Amino acid sequence: DHLTGHDAATGKMLWSYGGFNPEKRSAWRTIASPAIDRGIVGVPYGRGRFTAAMKAGGSPDMSEKDYLWQKTGPGTDVATPIISNGRVYVPGFNGTIWCLNLMTGDELWQSTLPDAKGVFYSSPTLAGDKMYICSDEGSFYVCEISPSGIKLLNQTKFDDFFVATPVLVRNRIILRGTKYLYCFG
Repeated sequence: DHLTGHDAATGKMLWSYGGFNPEKRSAWRTIASPAIDRGIVGVPYGRGRFTAAMKAGGSPDMSEKDYLWQKTGPGTDVATPIISNGRVYVPGFNGTIWCLNLMTGDELWQSTLPDAKGVFYSSPTLAGDKMYICSDEGSFYVCEISPSGIKLLNQTKFDDFFVATPVLVRNRIILRGTKYLYCFG
């Protein structure tokens, strides 16, 4: 129900944003982690129905009125969005990825990856202008992102189920499925 900021040395809570479950619904959990850049925090919530942004810090107890913006529609239930270069990349349902302006929440573009039927439980990884993401139905995508959209560079289908985030290390890509651990490169 709340996003909190803490002192790293002491663990003391410094600030808190509420309003993520205004109707106090049961099972209205937030699984995705917030993403932060330039002192702005992007938060998906409401079982993938909403995304909001707010300034990190401020008074000890803040609510919806203190949000920079809130959007209905672009949202992720489990995958953590990425913030880079003033843009928020939000993976959603059925292969949809949204690109939002970090400061305003304005939708810059929305794209759906081909043959994507599942959900992105796996958080995307960004390296330069390349996005790496896995869907729960076994597809691994390598995409090029730009201010105007997303371009699919490669799609590989596995007989596996992906929840873990792709890891890039030493010019290799590591994917963890429910059946196997994969390493490419």
